[in-house]
Amino acid sequence: MAEIILLLSVAIGALLAMNIGVNTLGSTVGILRGSTNQDYKVVAGAAVLAALAGTFLLSERIVSTISRDLIKLEPSGIFAVLLAIIIIAGYLNYKGTPISSTYVVIGAIMGYGFFAGGLGFAKLQQILIIIFASPFVALIAGFALNYFIQRTMKNKMKGISKIESFEMMFIIPSLVGMLLLSFALGANS
Repeated sequence: MAEIILLLSVAIGALLAMNIGVNTLGSTVGILRGSTNQDYKVVAGAAVLAALAGTFLLSERIVSTISRDLIKLEPSGIFAVLLAIIIIAGYLNYKGTPISSTYVVIGAIMGYGFFAGGLGFAKLQQILIIIFASPFVALIAGFALNYFIQRTMKNKMKGISKIESFEMMFIIPSLVGMLLLSFALGANS
């Protein structure tokens, strides 16, 4: 029986990794692909390599926060959490809905923690504040940066060719940004 549960856990873990790749890297690659028309395979491959680097170099901190500071999961709890994550993330990915895999993971762990007890509420409070605040901070930053670029540079240009040249200046920085974002997502997801 233990071998079957182990095999199921490995299969669920592989599905979870696939779902994280589909959603998290898909969102990142989609932003760049949609705006620059770069070759999908090249952009996706570069994003995967950057995410792997982030995973190997920095994800230990996230693992430590979840496994040590938030809650200690029993093997049956790990299985339940993985299954909950794959059901929710798999369904939303199937529907084409962009989600945060990290949020789904935290939610499943919270569900386990409420049932099993021993949830680190101080750390949970910090995580939840960041989870709820980060999209709003990103919204404000995205608006402010785009406003600055449009008002100070792009709107002062005359003619299609100057505007196109201006936009082309952002392709390489956008590729670098996508790689850095993929690196960060690998470290966090």
